[in-house]
Amino acid sequence: MIDCCKKFEYFSESNNCFDCKTKAVENNLSFEIEREKICRIHIDNCLIKDYTVKKCDYVFFDNISFEFFFVELKKPNKAEYAVAQIIQTIEFLKKNISINKEKIFGIVLHNAVPNANSKINNLKEKFKKNIGNELVFKSKSYKIK
Repeated sequence: MIDCCKKFEYFSESNNCFDCKTKAVENNLSFEIEREKICRIHIDNCLIKDYTVKKCDYVFFDNISFEFFFVELKKPNKAEYAVAQIIQTIEFLKKNISINKEKIFGIVLHNAVPNANSKINNLKEKFKKNIGNELVFKSKSYKIK
């Protein structure tokens, strides 16, 4: 297991799913975290290969702040499904490692302009109340410092 991902040794049979990269790009969507000591975990069709299980695309773990960023790169009009993918990935990881609710962030990137409608606001409120610290919807790209 590479140094930046030592916390995830439990998943050692999936070493190829872990790296120290700080960026994920798919379908003209981009997420980047500008921090040191990041572990990027490729979830979809890597750590979780079961096609019947909803899962997000990537998880970025900050080894300094112990924050988890669950990232879904999604087509527009799929907000509820994207959030379900993030939540199921959180539940999957929580079966094997301890994660503090305040250290969980969900990020949905899509090609459309984010819409602050009541559905999105409800998803954000439910996420904050029941799952993690914050749920963010952004279009095209998102960078965290």
